[in-house]
Amino acid sequence: MDYVLIAYYYSSPFLMAFGAAMAMVVIGGMAWKHPLLPVFVYLAAIFSFPSSRYGVIDGSAASTFYSRGSGVLYFPAVMWMLLVGALWMSFAHHATLRRQAISLPSASIQRWFMLWFVLLLCHVCVGLLLEQPITEILDSSGFVQLPVIGLLVALMLSGAAGSGSVNTLALFVEVAALLKAGFGLVRWAAFGGDPANIYANVEKLSVKLTFFEIGDSLICLMGVAIAVSMLFLRRPEGESVPRRLLHWLVLGLGIACIVLSFRRTAWIGLLLAFAWLLWKLKPAQRWVAIGLAAPILLGALGFVANKRLGAHTDELGLMGFFYDLVSSRQGGDGARVLELKLAAREFVESPIWGNGAWGRYAATKQIAWQDPMRPGNFLHSGVLHIAMKTGLIGLALLVAVLVSFARRTRSLMPADSHAAALIAAACMGLLFMVPDFLGGTPTVQFRTMQLIGVCLALPFFVARAQAARTPA
Repeated sequence: MDYVLIAYYYSSPFLMAFGAAMAMVVIGGMAWKHPLLPVFVYLAAIFSFPSSRYGVIDGSAASTFYSRGSGVLYFPAVMWMLLVGALWMSFAHHATLRRQAISLPSASIQRWFMLWFVLLLCHVCVGLLLEQPITEILDSSGFVQLPVIGLLVALMLSGAAGSGSVNTLALFVEVAALLKAGFGLVRWAAFGGDPANIYANVEKLSVKLTFFEIGDSLICLMGVAIAVSMLFLRRPEGESVPRRLLHWLVLGLGIACIVLSFRRTAWIGLLLAFAWLLWKLKPAQRWVAIGLAAPILLGALGFVANKRLGAHTDELGLMGFFYDLVSSRQGGDGARVLELKLAAREFVESPIWGNGAWGRYAATKQIAWQDPMRPGNFLHSGVLHIAMKTGLIGLALLVAVLVSFARRTRSLMPADSHAAALIAAACMGLLFMVPDFLGGTPTVQFRTMQLIGVCLALPFFVARAQAARTPA
C-alpha cells in the first residue's frame, strides 16, 4: 500500500498535466463549433478564483490559482493557457471567416495592446543591456499585465459569432454575478465573511466583509449593470418571469455585496456607476432614482462607512474618509502620500521613458507594505505606477486604449437589449474601477487587470457579433 501511495504522489503532477492537456485538446476541438466555449471556460476561472491573500492570517495559504506553474514555467500556467487559447481561437475564427467569405470590422483597441507588447519588448532589450535580471523586467510589479490584456481581447472577439453569442454572454455574466454575490453574502452572514480581512485581522476593527478583493466587487457590478439595463434602460419584449426575477436578484444582492465589501474604492466606484446610470435614464426615471434609490444607497454607504471609519471621522470630520492621505499630527506625510511623492519624483526625473519595468522608487522604512527584499517596486496608484515605469509613452498608450474604447462605445448602435446591457456593463465597470486605478494597486494584479480587460473588450465583442452572419 505504501508503494501505491508513493507512486501516486510522484505521478500526480504528471497525471494532472496530462489531464489538463487532454482537456485543452477537447475544448480546442469543440471550440471550432462553439467559439464561446473557451471564453466561458477562461472567464469562469478568473471569476471564481481570488488572487489576493492580503490580510489573511494563515501565511501557509499564500499560493493562489494565479501563481501555479510560475516556478517552472516562469509565467503562471493560467497565462500560458490564455496565450494558447487566444492564438488557437484567433486562427479558428479567421479560418471560419475565410471559408464563409465574411468580412468583419477590425477592433482598433487591439493595435494599442500590440504596441504595449512592443513597448515591453523594448524594455526587455534595454533592461538586458543594463544587466537587469529578466525575472525583474517581466515581473508582475512591472507592466506585463497590460499587454496580456490584448490576449483576452483576442480570445473574446473570437467568440463573437452572431447575436446569440451576445445574449449568451450577457446571461453568463449575470449568473456569475448572482453566484458571486450569493456566495459572498452567505459567507458574510453565516461564516464570518472573507478571511482576507485586513481591517479585522490587522487593524482590529469589528467588521466582517463580503470580499476584500476589488475584482469580486467588479464582477457583481457588471451583473448589476446588466440587470439595471434590462430592467430600466432597454427592456426586452416578452421576457420570461424567471429571467426578470434573475435581474432583480442580481440587482439587490450585487449592490449589497459591494456595499459590504468595506472598500472605499468600491463605494466611490459604485457612486460613479450610479451617476452614469442617472445620465442614461429617462427624465421621469431619473427623478424616481434620485428620490428613492439615491437615499437608500447613500444611507447604506453612510452606515457601513461609519462602522469602518467612525474613529477617523470623529477626529477629522469628512476628511476622515481619506484618513491615510491626511498628514499626521507631527506634520509629516502619511505612508501613502510619501509613496506617491517618491514615485512622482522618479517620473519627473525620467518623464519620457520612465525608469523601466524593473524600476523602483526610493526605499523608506516609513512605508510598512514595502517588500524588504525589493522595496519601492509598486505603489498605490495604477496611473502613477504606469507613469513611473513607462513615462509619457505608457501614459499615451493608456489614453489611446481608453479613447479607442470610448469611440467604439459612442459609435455602436446596440441591436437589442442584450447588446445594450453588455455596453452598460462595460461603461459602468470601467467607471467602477476608476478609484482603484487612481489609488489602488490593480496594475500588479493579473486577475484585476484581466477583469478590466473584460470591460474593455465588451463593446468590440458586441460590434463583432452584430457584424457576423454566422449563428451562435
